[in-house]
Amino acid sequence: MKILIPEETVLNFQKNLQSIYFSNKTIMQKLESLYSLLDELNEVLSIHFICQKGCSHCCKMDVIITPLEAEYISIKTGIELSNSRFTKNNRTECPFLKDSICSIYEYRPFACRTYNGTGNIESCKNNNGTLYYSAAINPLYMEVLQWIFIINKENYGYNIKDIRNFFSNVKM
Repeated sequence: MKILIPEETVLNFQKNLQSIYFSNKTIMQKLESLYSLLDELNEVLSIHFICQKGCSHCCKMDVIITPLEAEYISIKTGIELSNSRFTKNNRTECPFLKDSICSIYEYRPFACRTYNGTGNIESCKNNNGTLYYSAAINPLYMEVLQWIFIINKENYGYNIKDIRNFFSNVKM
């Protein structure tokens, strides 16, 4: 699905992105600023998305995050990181899902901020025919993802895992 992003939105996003990159903020402050920037972009794009509070159909699939993002979540929530081995093809609920609502929504990782359903809500519920709008489609999302991977690799190596592996001790 192709969604046209208004030119003014693109220019403002790129200007703010550069400002964040070259700021004197800490890595965690930069990540938080990038998340805020993504939220602002999603506000503009939200007219195309079917996702809403309580809709948690995609919260039963792999949520791949970096150690940088895991540490951010840990710092913001006070929840200790665990060090489980990498798993894939997860079909259990995200450990932060409580009553179909994300308990860490404000601190959710990049993957959750940029994975948006389009089309029909019933198709999404049945996992049948829903199109997803993500970093693979949106070049602005991709710019942020590249920064996250570069900073993560420089500081943590390339040890990405599913969110369940970083927070296997969380029981909601």
